Amino acid sequence: MPKLDAETQKLIDAAVAEAVKGLKEKNTELLGKLSDANKIVKKFEGIDLTELQKAADKLKKIEADKDKQSGDYKALLEKATAKHKAELDAVNAQLATTQAELAKTTKRYDLTKELVTLNVDPVMLDSAVLILSDGVSYDETDKTAMFGDKPIADGLKDWVESDLGQRFVSNENSGGGAFGPGGKIPPESVFYDKKSDKYNRTEQAKLANKNPALHQKLVEQFS
Repeated sequence: MPKLDAETQKLIDAAVAEAVKGLKEKNTELLGKLSDANKIVKKFEGIDLTELQKAADKLKKIEADKDKQSGDYKALLEKATAKHKAELDAVNAQLATTQAELAKTTKRYDLTKELVTLNVDPVMLDSAVLILSDGVSYDETDKTAMFGDKPIADGLKDWVESDLGQRFVSNENSGGGAFGPGGKIPPESVFYDKKSDKYNRTEQAKLANKNPALHQKLVEQFS
């Protein structure tokens, strides 16, 4: 074999040395991994891998059941919330209806009180209340009853003095114990006339509750 020159031999020696160094480093790395693997294996010495797998499977089932229960609880909560909302909506709707009825009754009471004071004919009272109800409002600050832009007493006084309002006012000069414009006799009078075969105290009580002013008028007329 021909002898290599010094420079070539130096390059070869360097390459071999580098290769050997790489192999040593790789060997050291593999030995480290083998050591780590041996440590892991030692941890499982004496452990039944079949039982370990069963335990792992049981743990997965517990976690799955927990997730299912969590979903069930969430569904129950949503159902209860929806039911509560439905019940609350029903209560609010009933409350709104009650408030509307109360407002209607309050308007009727305030109108009736003022119209009786202004001598509106008892026979025409219900009609007047019905006609005028939309004109009644309540001041937001002190809840004072208003008719139009005036306090209810002043507003209704103006209405009663109008051409339309005068048609609803009792005409005390109609004669013959007349009750209203043109001497109109209310049909309920038959319940108060003891000479009538329709005289009826039950109907009197009903009218007293519905239209106290007319009831009183009829009681005085037929007493």
